[in-house]
Amino acid sequence: MGKISQILTLPTAGAFYFEDLAALQGTRLPEQERYTAHPITPGFQAVREPAEALAVGVVLDDGSIGWGECAAVEFSPAAGRDPVFRSRTAQEEIKQNVIPQLLGRSIRDYRDLAEKIEEIQITRTEEHLRPRQKVGRKMSRRDLLQAPGRLLTDGPKIEKITRERSLHTAISYGVSQALFSAAALEQGLLVTELICKEWGLPSPEQLVPVHAQCGANRFRGADKMIVRGVSSLPHALVDHIPEQLGKDAIELIRYTRWLKDRIIQLGKEGYTPTIHLDLHGGLGKIYDQDLGKILGTLHALEQAAHPYPLRIECPLIR
Repeated sequence: MGKISQILTLPTAGAFYFEDLAALQGTRLPEQERYTAHPITPGFQAVREPAEALAVGVVLDDGSIGWGECAAVEFSPAAGRDPVFRSRTAQEEIKQNVIPQLLGRSIRDYRDLAEKIEEIQITRTEEHLRPRQKVGRKMSRRDLLQAPGRLLTDGPKIEKITRERSLHTAISYGVSQALFSAAALEQGLLVTELICKEWGLPSPEQLVPVHAQCGANRFRGADKMIVRGVSSLPHALVDHIPEQLGKDAIELIRYTRWLKDRIIQLGKEGYTPTIHLDLHGGLGKIYDQDLGKILGTLHALEQAAHPYPLRIECPLIR
């Protein structure tokens, strides 16, 4: 029965970028300017920067190594997500908090070990954007006296919060991936086979549906997905509200109609993908969180996508 003898970590590059969503939604930034534009959200070095990742290797006493990759999402820390992932910081946190939990343990305990990593709590001080006060609130006398000074200094407000929190989700993801990979090697299984065995699932007998993201070029990217028969598409990003949503979300509704028409034109017979749109809180922003207006737009989008299934991700952020 294999035991964990060593944990390897290697800082590496992610496949895409980290981008400051607050800065992108606040003003129109051409793609070539994002690399040097000043960010708004704490933790960013520029509005767009190459993503960081951390490779993690779980070494067993027979020399075999199961690998995982600590990787995070593009728009950190929007919508309550973890801060921007930094590989060197994660490397140190793994050294201090994760490795002592794993060394010498049997890889057959991989599921329990993954749960223990999820339960680790650390104390961290983080910087966050303070929510803006709602426009139209009643101003006090003090507010009125201080208003001229605020006009000169008003900008993104940053607050520091110290709290107990779990390890970055990228760490939990990468370490658990490495544990499962090492356990599969030890048992002579594929990771898929190990997961099916552990959770009592049937082995896949057909291709697993694939979800894809079109990136910034939402038209050309969608065409590529449709002609390849992607099951869920195009995960079109909303990082510039006037251009991609428009007044009363009319631009998004038009885009959804265009997607439906392109699926009909380019898709093979019987092709019925799910249209997936990630709005990054855009409807909440344009309607000031008015749920009635948001629901009305969701209904309009559903009609525009018909007869194809529609999946809306993050229409608002509270």
